[in-house]
Amino acid sequence: MGLETYDNILVRIIDRALRKPHSIATMYKEEGRWLHISWSELYRQIEQLALAMHERGIEPGDRVAIQSWTRPEWTIIDLASTLMG
Repeated sequence: MGLETYDNILVRIIDRALRKPHSIATMYKEEGRWLHISWSELYRQIEQLALAMHERGIEPGDRVAIQSWTRPEWTIIDLASTLMG
């Protein structure tokens, strides 16, 4: 599957989570140690956060502000918001 066939980044993440669930999606340093998140874990966190946001009343089309340092959670919040619509 080439890049041109993906509708958006979420479709690509889902594809990777299905095809290579245990491969490393991202790495980050925390307290001097390098940690990683797999593709399946990344999608699980995105989906779980999108559901939690919906349960708290955030609806598709609502605006969501993120105030954070650059870190994996920022990306997860951004993608969960995108998943909600």
